[in-house]
Amino acid sequence: MPRIVVTAGRDYLDIDAYGGIVAYGELLQCLGQASVAISTAPTNGSVTQPLKQMAVSLETRYTAEDNDSFVVIDLSDPDFFDSFVTADNVISVIDHHAGFEQYWIDKIGSEARIEFVGAACTLVYEAWQQAKVAEKMSKQSATLLAAGIIDNTLNFKAQLTTDRDRDAYIWLAKHAELSPTWAHEYLEDCQAELLSDLRTNLINDTKHITYPGDGEKTMIGQIAVLDAKTFLDEYSTEITNVLSDGTSKWYLNLLNLTSGQSYFYTNDTATKLWLQKLLGVTFSEDLAVAKTLWLRKEIYKKALDEENSSK
Repeated sequence: MPRIVVTAGRDYLDIDAYGGIVAYGELLQCLGQASVAISTAPTNGSVTQPLKQMAVSLETRYTAEDNDSFVVIDLSDPDFFDSFVTADNVISVIDHHAGFEQYWIDKIGSEARIEFVGAACTLVYEAWQQAKVAEKMSKQSATLLAAGIIDNTLNFKAQLTTDRDRDAYIWLAKHAELSPTWAHEYLEDCQAELLSDLRTNLINDTKHITYPGDGEKTMIGQIAVLDAKTFLDEYSTEITNVLSDGTSKWYLNLLNLTSGQSYFYTNDTATKLWLQKLLGVTFSEDLAVAKTLWLRKEIYKKALDEENSSK
């Protein structure tokens, strides 16, 4: 039986991708399909030490086998697939980011499961339910999927959060026997992980994105903390050193989980003007505080919608 390799992106592996590929690989095995979850990418701070210590099936090296096919999770831009993936051998894409829906519909039809929910882990959970084997899911996979939903929806405060995400988390938390305080404890672990090596974790959660209508890439860091102002007061110099290295266009999207606001930090004038126009924020020196939380994927989608509406 040909093997299905479940994987994600090459730059870094956040908990939405980590949990998604582990749980989907387990689902395929549960259905009798030869499969393996593989990622060569480094994990970022959302994959905390307690989660890393769980016994799961995830390989970090790829050795090709005849007729390998691929399922890609939490990503649909082929330019950022893990290095061993070829787009022509991708048989399914499970993602919640905008931009490549039609490309994959044209290529693989209904196996392009790109839907705008809060987390790719929600879509993986729903795949278990649709296969009618959810009760066979391991507690480890349920915990990882729950973490992916909490992280990606910012504990359900992000604008993109849907009832599907909430319903998925309720089921997963019950199945994994998570405590009522587990989500808050997980977010505290994420911040501790972030601060243990801020430079590396910031690099591992940074993306280079070319926004619609802009021919130049922008370096964007995104991290979540419990107190954004205190964090910036202490670490703004280090943030600038990391994100402004090698590019003039950059910004940090600092997600304040306590107040439910995005803090946009940059010293690049062009980026400030672009964010002001797109999101209606106002910069005071190098900082703008939004009225709500904005995720990178939401900013990209808004830019895409604005570009499409101007045509």
